[in-house]
Amino acid sequence: MADITLPSLGESVTEGIITRWFKQVGDRVERDEPLLEVSTDKVDSEMPSPAAGVLMEILVAEGDTALVGARLGVIGDGDGSAPAPSAIATPIEATPVVKEPTAVGGGSARVQSPLVRRILDDAQVSIDRVSATGVGGRITREDALRAAKQPKESGTPGVAHPPMSAHAAMSVEVDFTNVERFVTTELTTFAFVARAVVLATAENPWLNASFDGSLVAGQGDVNLGIALGVGETLIAPVVQRAQARTLSDLVAEITAMNKRALGGASKVMDLLGGTITLAAPIPGTIQGTVPLVQPTQVAALSMGSITNRAWIIGPDGDALIAVRPIGTLTLAIEPRAVRSDDAARYLGRIKELIETRDWSREQ
Repeated sequence: MADITLPSLGESVTEGIITRWFKQVGDRVERDEPLLEVSTDKVDSEMPSPAAGVLMEILVAEGDTALVGARLGVIGDGDGSAPAPSAIATPIEATPVVKEPTAVGGGSARVQSPLVRRILDDAQVSIDRVSATGVGGRITREDALRAAKQPKESGTPGVAHPPMSAHAAMSVEVDFTNVERFVTTELTTFAFVARAVVLATAENPWLNASFDGSLVAGQGDVNLGIALGVGETLIAPVVQRAQARTLSDLVAEITAMNKRALGGASKVMDLLGGTITLAAPIPGTIQGTVPLVQPTQVAALSMGSITNRAWIIGPDGDALIAVRPIGTLTLAIEPRAVRSDDAARYLGRIKELIETRDWSREQ
Protein backbone atom coordinates (compact mmCIF):
# COMPACT_ATOMS: atom_id res chain seq x y z
CA MET A 1 0.00 0.00 0.00
CA ALA A 2 1.23 3.51 -0.77
CA ASP A 3 -0.29 6.82 0.24
CA ILE A 4 -0.65 9.57 -2.33
CA THR A 5 0.19 12.83 -0.53
CA LEU A 6 0.35 16.43 -1.67
CA PRO A 7 4.06 17.41 -1.75
CA SER A 8 5.45 20.84 -0.99
CA LEU A 9 5.29 22.81 -4.23
CA GLY A 10 7.40 25.75 -3.08
CA GLU A 11 8.39 27.64 0.04
CA SER A 12 5.31 29.88 0.01
CA VAL A 13 2.77 27.29 -1.19
CA THR A 14 0.62 25.77 1.58
CA GLU A 15 -2.29 24.28 -0.34
CA GLY A 16 -3.46 23.11 -3.74
CA ILE A 17 -6.74 22.27 -5.41
CA ILE A 18 -7.24 18.89 -7.06
CA THR A 19 -8.53 19.87 -10.48
CA ARG A 20 -8.48 16.46 -12.15
CA TRP A 21 -7.89 12.76 -11.48
CA PHE A 22 -6.54 10.95 -14.54
CA LYS A 23 -7.40 7.55 -13.02
CA GLN A 24 -10.52 6.15 -11.37
CA VAL A 25 -10.74 3.81 -8.39
CA GLY A 26 -9.82 0.31 -9.58
CA ASP A 27 -7.60 1.52 -12.45
CA ARG A 28 -4.06 0.25 -12.85
CA VAL A 29 -1.34 2.91 -12.53
CA GLU A 30 2.41 2.73 -13.11
CA ARG A 31 5.05 4.47 -11.04
CA ASP A 32 5.69 8.06 -12.23
CA GLU A 33 2.67 7.92 -14.55
CA PRO A 34 0.61 11.16 -14.40
CA LEU A 35 -2.05 10.50 -11.77
CA LEU A 36 -3.74 13.80 -11.01
CA GLU A 37 -3.56 17.51 -11.68
CA VAL A 38 -3.07 19.99 -8.83
CA SER A 39 -3.42 23.77 -9.02
CA THR A 40 -1.62 26.19 -6.68
CA ASP A 41 -1.22 29.95 -6.59
CA LYS A 42 1.88 29.50 -8.75
CA VAL A 43 1.00 27.03 -11.49
CA ASP A 44 -1.09 24.01 -12.50
CA SER A 45 0.98 20.81 -12.47
CA GLU A 46 0.60 17.12 -13.14
CA MET A 47 1.49 14.93 -10.14
CA PRO A 48 3.07 11.53 -10.87
CA SER A 49 2.10 8.32 -9.12
CA PRO A 50 4.43 7.48 -6.21
CA ALA A 51 4.12 3.73 -6.87
CA ALA A 52 2.83 1.10 -9.27
CA GLY A 53 -0.39 -0.73 -8.46
CA VAL A 54 -4.13 -0.18 -8.39
CA LEU A 55 -5.80 3.06 -7.28
CA MET A 56 -7.65 1.80 -4.20
CA GLU A 57 -9.14 5.02 -2.84
CA ILE A 58 -9.60 8.67 -3.76
CA LEU A 59 -9.71 10.67 -0.53
CA VAL A 60 -9.80 14.16 -2.04
CA ALA A 61 -12.25 14.61 -4.88
CA GLU A 62 -11.88 16.91 -7.88
CA GLY A 63 -12.55 20.47 -6.86
CA ASP A 64 -11.47 20.05 -3.23
CA THR A 65 -8.54 21.94 -1.75
CA ALA A 66 -5.92 20.07 0.28
CA LEU A 67 -3.10 21.29 2.48
CA VAL A 68 0.50 20.27 1.81
CA GLY A 69 1.01 16.82 3.32
CA ALA A 70 -2.62 15.75 2.95
CA ARG A 71 -3.45 12.16 1.94
CA LEU A 72 -5.07 12.36 -1.48
CA GLY A 73 -5.55 8.68 -2.15
CA VAL A 74 -4.20 5.16 -1.72
CA ILE A 75 -2.47 2.83 -4.19
CA GLY A 76 -2.67 -0.91 -3.49
CA ASP A 77 -0.77 -3.90 -4.83
CA GLY A 78 -3.52 -4.91 -7.23
CA ASP A 79 -4.53 -8.16 -5.50
CA GLY A 80 -8.16 -7.63 -6.33
CA SER A 81 -9.09 -6.04 -3.02
CA ALA A 82 -9.72 -2.61 -4.50
CA PRO A 83 -13.18 -1.19 -3.82
CA ALA A 84 -15.69 -0.73 -6.60
CA PRO A 85 -15.19 2.40 -8.72
CA SER A 86 -18.29 3.99 -7.20
CA ALA A 87 -16.88 3.68 -3.70
CA ILE A 88 -14.89 6.89 -3.73
CA ALA A 89 -14.13 7.74 -0.15
CA THR A 90 -14.99 11.14 1.14
CA PRO A 91 -12.19 13.07 2.86
CA ILE A 92 -11.78 11.72 6.38
CA GLU A 93 -11.41 14.02 9.34
CA ALA A 94 -7.73 13.21 9.79
CA THR A 95 -6.93 14.38 6.26
CA PRO A 96 -6.08 18.10 6.17
CA VAL A 97 -8.52 19.15 3.46
CA VAL A 98 -9.93 22.63 3.08
CA LYS A 99 -13.43 22.81 1.63
CA GLU A 100 -13.91 26.24 0.13
CA PRO A 101 -16.73 26.38 -2.43
CA THR A 102 -17.71 29.94 -3.12
CA ALA A 103 -21.39 30.82 -3.35
CA VAL A 104 -22.49 32.77 -6.39
CA GLY A 105 -25.73 33.95 -7.85
CA GLY A 106 -28.57 31.43 -7.73
CA GLY A 107 -27.11 29.52 -4.78
CA SER A 108 -24.65 27.54 -6.91
CA ALA A 109 -20.95 27.16 -6.18
CA ARG A 110 -17.90 27.35 -8.40
CA VAL A 111 -14.49 26.03 -7.47
CA GLN A 112 -11.57 28.42 -7.33
CA SER A 113 -7.97 27.28 -7.39
CA PRO A 114 -5.43 29.22 -5.30
CA LEU A 115 -4.02 30.68 -8.52
CA VAL A 116 -7.47 31.89 -9.57
CA ARG A 117 -8.13 33.39 -6.13
CA ARG A 118 -4.85 35.28 -6.23
CA ILE A 119 -5.51 36.69 -9.71
CA LEU A 120 -9.01 37.84 -8.75
CA ASP A 121 -7.88 39.24 -5.39
CA ASP A 122 -4.98 41.16 -6.96
CA ALA A 123 -7.32 42.62 -9.58
CA GLN A 124 -10.08 43.26 -6.99
CA VAL A 125 -12.57 41.40 -9.15
CA SER A 126 -15.62 39.77 -7.58
CA ILE A 127 -16.20 36.11 -8.42
CA ASP A 128 -19.76 36.79 -9.56
CA ARG A 129 -18.35 38.83 -12.46
CA VAL A 130 -16.40 35.85 -13.85
CA SER A 131 -17.71 33.63 -16.63
CA ALA A 132 -16.53 30.08 -15.90
CA THR A 133 -15.58 27.78 -18.77
CA GLY A 134 -13.96 24.93 -16.84
CA VAL A 135 -15.38 21.46 -16.30
CA GLY A 136 -18.18 21.44 -13.74
CA GLY A 137 -18.36 25.22 -13.65
CA ARG A 138 -14.73 25.61 -12.56
CA ILE A 139 -13.14 29.01 -13.06
CA THR A 140 -9.91 28.50 -14.99
CA ARG A 141 -6.82 30.68 -14.94
CA GLU A 142 -7.74 32.03 -18.37
CA ASP A 143 -11.23 32.93 -17.08
CA ALA A 144 -9.70 34.84 -14.18
CA LEU A 145 -7.16 36.66 -16.36
CA ARG A 146 -9.88 37.64 -18.82
CA ALA A 147 -12.05 38.99 -16.01
CA ALA A 148 -9.11 40.86 -14.48
CA LYS A 149 -8.61 42.77 -17.72
CA GLN A 150 -12.23 43.85 -18.01
CA PRO A 151 -13.11 47.42 -16.95
CA LYS A 152 -14.58 47.69 -13.47
CA GLU A 153 -17.89 49.42 -12.87
CA SER A 154 -16.01 52.56 -11.88
CA GLY A 155 -14.34 52.57 -15.28
CA THR A 156 -10.93 51.71 -13.87
CA PRO A 157 -9.44 48.63 -15.54
CA GLY A 158 -8.70 45.74 -13.22
CA VAL A 159 -5.28 44.29 -13.92
CA ALA A 160 -3.61 41.53 -11.93
CA HIS A 161 -0.23 42.59 -10.57
CA PRO A 162 2.29 40.23 -8.99
CA PRO A 163 3.34 41.02 -5.43
CA MET A 164 6.41 43.23 -5.33
CA SER A 165 9.14 43.75 -2.77
CA ALA A 166 12.00 46.22 -2.63
CA HIS A 167 15.30 44.87 -3.96
CA ALA A 168 18.63 46.36 -4.97
CA ALA A 169 20.01 45.85 -8.47
CA MET A 170 23.27 46.30 -10.36
CA SER A 171 24.35 45.67 -13.95
CA VAL A 172 27.52 44.89 -15.87
CA GLU A 173 28.33 44.90 -19.59
CA VAL A 174 29.85 41.70 -20.94
CA ASP A 175 31.86 40.97 -24.09
CA PHE A 176 30.49 37.72 -25.56
CA THR A 177 33.26 37.26 -28.15
CA ASN A 178 34.77 34.38 -26.17
CA VAL A 179 31.56 32.31 -26.24
CA GLU A 180 30.24 33.20 -29.68
CA ARG A 181 32.88 30.94 -31.24
CA PHE A 182 31.08 27.99 -29.66
CA VAL A 183 27.48 29.04 -30.21
CA THR A 184 25.33 26.50 -32.07
CA THR A 185 21.62 25.94 -32.52
CA GLU A 186 21.52 24.10 -29.18
CA LEU A 187 24.29 25.98 -27.35
CA THR A 188 23.01 29.53 -27.36
CA THR A 189 24.69 32.44 -25.59
CA PHE A 190 22.06 32.05 -22.86
CA ALA A 191 23.32 28.51 -22.27
CA PHE A 192 26.82 29.82 -21.57
CA VAL A 193 25.42 32.47 -19.26
CA ALA A 194 23.49 29.81 -17.35
CA ARG A 195 26.64 27.71 -16.99
CA ALA A 196 28.66 30.73 -15.81
CA VAL A 197 25.95 31.57 -13.26
CA VAL A 198 26.07 28.02 -11.90
CA LEU A 199 29.87 28.04 -11.64
CA ALA A 200 29.98 31.45 -9.95
CA THR A 201 27.16 30.56 -7.57
CA ALA A 202 28.95 27.39 -6.50
CA GLU A 203 31.99 29.56 -5.67
CA ASN A 204 29.91 32.15 -3.79
CA PRO A 205 27.59 30.26 -1.41
CA TRP A 206 26.23 33.43 0.19
CA LEU A 207 24.30 34.01 -3.07
CA ASN A 208 22.99 30.44 -2.99
CA ALA A 209 20.84 30.82 0.11
CA SER A 210 17.32 31.08 1.46
CA PHE A 211 15.96 33.99 3.48
CA ASP A 212 12.84 33.98 5.64
CA GLY A 213 12.89 37.68 6.51
CA SER A 214 15.29 37.36 9.41
CA LEU A 215 17.63 34.38 8.92
CA VAL A 216 19.84 33.49 5.95
CA ALA A 217 20.50 29.79 5.39
CA GLY A 218 23.05 28.56 2.86
CA GLN A 219 22.01 25.79 0.47
CA GLY A 220 24.27 22.90 -0.48
CA ASP A 221 23.23 22.46 -4.11
CA VAL A 222 22.86 25.09 -6.82
CA ASN A 223 19.27 24.56 -7.96
CA LEU A 224 18.97 26.94 -10.90
CA GLY A 225 15.53 28.31 -11.72
CA ILE A 226 14.90 29.55 -15.27
CA ALA A 227 12.19 32.23 -15.19
CA LEU A 228 10.00 32.33 -18.27
CA GLY A 229 6.56 33.57 -19.19
CA VAL A 230 3.87 30.97 -19.85
CA GLY A 231 0.90 32.86 -21.22
CA GLU A 232 0.44 35.65 -18.70
CA THR A 233 2.03 33.72 -15.82
CA LEU A 234 5.68 33.82 -14.78
CA ILE A 235 7.08 30.50 -13.55
CA ALA A 236 10.61 29.26 -12.87
CA PRO A 237 11.28 25.55 -13.57
CA VAL A 238 14.29 24.39 -11.59
CA VAL A 239 17.37 22.44 -12.69
CA GLN A 240 18.27 20.38 -9.62
CA ARG A 241 21.98 20.08 -8.64
CA ALA A 242 23.02 22.20 -11.59
CA GLN A 243 26.62 22.38 -10.31
CA ALA A 244 27.01 18.64 -11.01
CA ARG A 245 25.93 18.91 -14.66
CA THR A 246 28.05 19.50 -17.75
CA LEU A 247 27.17 22.32 -20.13
CA SER A 248 25.40 19.95 -22.52
CA ASP A 249 23.49 18.28 -19.64
CA LEU A 250 22.43 21.68 -18.32
CA VAL A 251 21.18 22.76 -21.75
CA ALA A 252 19.28 19.50 -22.28
CA GLU A 253 17.50 19.80 -18.93
CA ILE A 254 16.61 23.49 -19.44
CA THR A 255 15.25 22.70 -22.92
CA ALA A 256 13.15 19.79 -21.65
CA MET A 257 11.73 21.76 -18.70
CA ASN A 258 10.91 24.78 -20.83
CA LYS A 259 9.17 22.57 -23.39
CA ARG A 260 7.02 21.01 -20.66
CA ALA A 261 6.24 24.41 -19.12
CA LEU A 262 5.26 26.04 -22.41
CA GLY A 263 3.11 23.00 -23.21
CA GLY A 264 1.34 23.21 -19.86
CA ALA A 265 2.77 19.87 -18.70
CA SER A 266 5.24 20.88 -16.00
CA LYS A 267 6.04 18.15 -13.50
CA VAL A 268 5.70 18.87 -9.80
CA MET A 269 9.44 18.36 -9.33
CA ASP A 270 10.17 20.94 -12.03
CA LEU A 271 9.03 23.71 -9.70
CA LEU A 272 10.61 22.72 -6.39
CA GLY A 273 13.70 23.80 -4.53
CA GLY A 274 15.10 26.72 -6.53
CA THR A 275 18.00 28.50 -4.83
CA ILE A 276 18.78 31.16 -7.46
CA THR A 277 16.95 32.25 -10.61
CA LEU A 278 18.05 33.35 -14.08
CA ALA A 279 15.50 35.04 -16.31
CA ALA A 280 15.41 34.03 -19.95
CA PRO A 281 16.16 36.95 -22.30
CA ILE A 282 13.27 38.90 -23.76
CA PRO A 283 13.20 38.80 -27.58
CA GLY A 284 14.02 42.14 -29.19
CA THR A 285 16.50 44.87 -28.38
CA ILE A 286 15.89 45.30 -24.64
CA GLN A 287 19.35 45.97 -23.20
CA GLY A 288 18.45 44.92 -19.68
CA THR A 289 15.65 44.24 -17.22
CA VAL A 290 15.61 44.00 -13.43
CA PRO A 291 14.63 40.43 -12.48
CA LEU A 292 12.29 39.57 -9.62
CA VAL A 293 13.90 37.79 -6.69
CA GLN A 294 11.80 34.70 -5.99
CA PRO A 295 10.29 34.34 -2.50
CA THR A 296 12.82 32.86 -0.01
CA GLN A 297 15.74 33.33 -2.47
CA VAL A 298 18.30 36.11 -2.12
CA ALA A 299 19.27 36.83 -5.74
CA ALA A 300 18.12 36.68 -9.36
CA LEU A 301 19.75 37.53 -12.67
CA SER A 302 18.59 38.55 -16.12
CA MET A 303 20.26 38.80 -19.51
CA GLY A 304 19.65 41.59 -22.01
CA SER A 305 19.97 41.46 -25.78
CA ILE A 306 23.40 41.24 -27.40
CA THR A 307 24.32 43.89 -29.96
CA ASN A 308 27.49 44.72 -31.87
CA ARG A 309 29.07 47.83 -30.42
CA ALA A 310 32.36 49.71 -30.39
CA TRP A 311 34.39 48.29 -27.50
CA ILE A 312 37.77 49.23 -26.07
CA ILE A 313 40.13 46.23 -25.92
CA GLY A 314 43.78 45.69 -25.17
CA PRO A 315 45.95 46.42 -22.13
CA ASP A 316 46.08 49.84 -20.50
CA GLY A 317 48.18 52.26 -22.50
CA ASP A 318 47.75 50.26 -25.71
CA ALA A 319 43.97 50.23 -26.07
CA LEU A 320 42.22 49.55 -29.36
CA ILE A 321 38.62 50.03 -30.46
CA ALA A 322 36.90 47.06 -32.03
CA VAL A 323 33.35 45.98 -32.78
CA ARG A 324 32.30 43.33 -30.25
CA PRO A 325 29.05 41.55 -29.28
CA ILE A 326 28.09 43.22 -26.00
CA GLY A 327 25.27 42.32 -23.65
CA THR A 328 24.15 43.38 -20.18
CA LEU A 329 23.70 41.15 -17.14
CA THR A 330 21.62 42.47 -14.26
CA LEU A 331 21.69 41.13 -10.72
CA ALA A 332 18.90 41.82 -8.22
CA ILE A 333 19.49 41.01 -4.56
CA GLU A 334 17.61 40.94 -1.29
CA PRO A 335 19.61 43.71 0.49
CA ARG A 336 18.72 42.39 3.94
CA ALA A 337 20.47 39.12 3.12
CA VAL A 338 23.31 40.02 0.71
CA ARG A 339 25.90 42.80 0.96
CA SER A 340 26.27 44.93 -2.15
CA ASP A 341 30.06 44.46 -2.31
CA ASP A 342 29.65 40.67 -2.21
CA ALA A 343 27.02 40.93 -4.93
CA ALA A 344 29.33 43.10 -7.08
CA ARG A 345 32.17 40.58 -6.81
CA TYR A 346 29.78 37.76 -7.70
CA LEU A 347 28.51 39.60 -10.79
CA GLY A 348 32.10 40.40 -11.75
CA ARG A 349 32.98 36.71 -11.50
CA ILE A 350 30.18 35.79 -13.91
CA LYS A 351 31.48 38.37 -16.37
CA GLU A 352 35.01 36.99 -15.99
CA LEU A 353 33.89 33.42 -16.66
CA ILE A 354 31.97 34.39 -19.80
CA GLU A 355 34.82 36.47 -21.20
CA THR A 356 37.87 34.36 -20.28
CA ARG A 357 36.91 30.72 -19.54
CA ASP A 358 38.25 28.09 -21.95
CA TRP A 359 34.84 26.90 -23.17
CA SER A 360 36.45 24.40 -25.53
CA ARG A 361 36.89 22.13 -22.48
CA GLU A 362 33.13 21.73 -22.28
CA GLN A 363 32.48 20.81 -25.92
